[in-house]
Amino acid sequence: MRRKTRTKVKKYLKIIGIIVGIILLVIGIIFAIKLSRRPEISYEDGLVGKNPFIEITIDLANKEVKRDNTETSLRDEFDITEEQENLAYTSVEEMQNLLSDSVFDISLDGQKFTIKNQYQTKKFIVEANEVKHKVEGEEITELSQGMYLLSFYSERLTKAMYNYYQNQEYIKQIYNDEIFIDEPINDISQTVYGDTRSYSN
Repeated sequence: MRRKTRTKVKKYLKIIGIIVGIILLVIGIIFAIKLSRRPEISYEDGLVGKNPFIEITIDLANKEVKRDNTETSLRDEFDITEEQENLAYTSVEEMQNLLSDSVFDISLDGQKFTIKNQYQTKKFIVEANEVKHKVEGEEITELSQGMYLLSFYSERLTKAMYNYYQNQEYIKQIYNDEIFIDEPINDISQTVYGDTRSYSN
């Protein structure tokens, strides 16, 4: 009797072990799938612009900064200290180092930097039947059938999710949130035959 009981107990333990193993395997697969759907994101922004802009230029040789052709300074645009500003002007490498902690699109021609930033509004629009994936800190507003405005709390998160949605098959199209700046009318011909000029990012 004891041998039969031991044999039955061993069988039950094996069955229970197999069941527990299967459950753990299923949980592991589900967890892995969820992780694969959520991109690795750094939510905190580094260097950001204080003012909306289409283009910022930095002429290192003349220590001249312009936001959309208006003279300004590194401190006014990026909220940095005087020490950081002075260090950035010492070389191309130091300026690149300052700008590297950002999501800016940066080009360099000699000693002249040109900066653009398509993520500064922290929004973009997607065309899809539905938005299937969402991360913490993301707001989804349906503008019309099949068009959604996605809003985020940081530029870095906006860029990460822009790249993430580009690789999702259910997203038909992604549209940047554009910035427009109107020039004031300062010539009478603009009121008769012309109009104010608009720029878009």
